[in-house]
Amino acid sequence: MPAALASPRGRSAAAHVFGTVLLWSFVPVVVKQLQPYNLGISLGRFVFAVLALAGIQALRGRRLFAFQGSRGVLLLGGVAMAGNYCFFNVGLRYTTASAANLVVQVEVVALVLLARWVLGERWTRAKALGIVVCMSGVLLVAWDGRPLHTLLRAQDLPGNALVFLAGCCWGVYAVCQRLLARTNSTLESLTALFLVSMAVTAAVVAVLGTGGDRPMPAIILLWCAVLGVFGTAASYVLLSRGIALSDATTAAMMTTSLPLFTATEAHLVLGESVSRWTFLGGSIIVSGLLLVAHEEAPLLEDAPEG
Repeated sequence: MPAALASPRGRSAAAHVFGTVLLWSFVPVVVKQLQPYNLGISLGRFVFAVLALAGIQALRGRRLFAFQGSRGVLLLGGVAMAGNYCFFNVGLRYTTASAANLVVQVEVVALVLLARWVLGERWTRAKALGIVVCMSGVLLVAWDGRPLHTLLRAQDLPGNALVFLAGCCWGVYAVCQRLLARTNSTLESLTALFLVSMAVTAAVVAVLGTGGDRPMPAIILLWCAVLGVFGTAASYVLLSRGIALSDATTAAMMTTSLPLFTATEAHLVLGESVSRWTFLGGSIIVSGLLLVAHEEAPLLEDAPEG
């Protein structure tokens, strides 16, 4: 086991990030089934996420919506997060889930680059190699041996472009979250960010509507609550803690295991087959993760608690 994961700090970081991935893995399947209320789902997730986070702070006796730090970073992060949800949910309507799963991985690349340029995170050749290996495995899992034209068809280009923008927005959000975590607790920074995201998404919905031709049924509101509490609030609390215990780049690399979680759940729950390409891609992803984890061993042992 790599030293970075053998230490209590490394194991805790990995547990938090993989918990995030587990919660994220069911989101695309649910969202795909709830179309066409794409923008309404985005707003619902933020509403229930804010309620959940504010409720936790209230139970702990903390002041609600407390925030310190740069208002500009808060605004940028909130707008970026709203863009991530809106672009992805709408884009998923106009492309296939397989193609979206491939294109959205640009979020990892965006976060890695921004973490280097904005946060000044450590960069080595071995770490860069680990990142390339991880992304190669992700692409292999997403490809799954199918003809490329079935993944990137001309009629899917608008949807894929929106998903691409969603991934870029997520990278911006993650860096802003990291910056805000320097002066705020996880709950404080997330609640403030999601509050801004909720306001921005509400404005979009007010102009464009929820995406459906009638009010959202009760069952969709129920699923919005599930997605908001677990797929948004709980998952981002875990991710923020994982980033605090390691760094943004390492956490981003761990999230590349998302296709493996999704494939496993589809096999166990839906009975879908898992191809040899998924196994091969998964092995490559794990190899890349081990490279990155090995490079982060000194950082995880020496860095103060986040």
